[in-house]
Amino acid sequence: KDATISASKIFELIPTLDEISDTPRAKNFVLNFIAAKISQFDNSPANDSNKIIGDILGKFGDSADPFVYINTDKLKVACDESGFDYQKLVADLLADGFFVSGKIQKGRKKADKTFSPKIKGVQTRCYKIKREDVV
Repeated sequence: KDATISASKIFELIPTLDEISDTPRAKNFVLNFIAAKISQFDNSPANDSNKIIGDILGKFGDSADPFVYINTDKLKVACDESGFDYQKLVADLLADGFFVSGKIQKGRKKADKTFSPKIKGVQTRCYKIKREDVV
């Protein structure tokens, strides 16, 4: 009986999966990255003139394309600079549905993880996020 009481007190102290998940922190990192660099996103709401100074980090889709695209290479650099494990961040956000997966192409076993929209006329490999999750 004493062992059961002790065990129940110990179990209360063990964190749940939600409490130890890195996913909320990863989402917050990506959202903060976009917010801090929003003027470097093509078609962004903060960039009326659409003149981008510096690197283009992604793009905001229009009403027919309600997504935000973030350049995979630029996200990797940001993760490295901030001490995030890029591969884990991407895997967590894909599993969570925050990064949208593509369809499973014929002859493949897994859905595409990235998309290649044209940004300023150049095909660019990007992750895709629902615009409603960003703004």
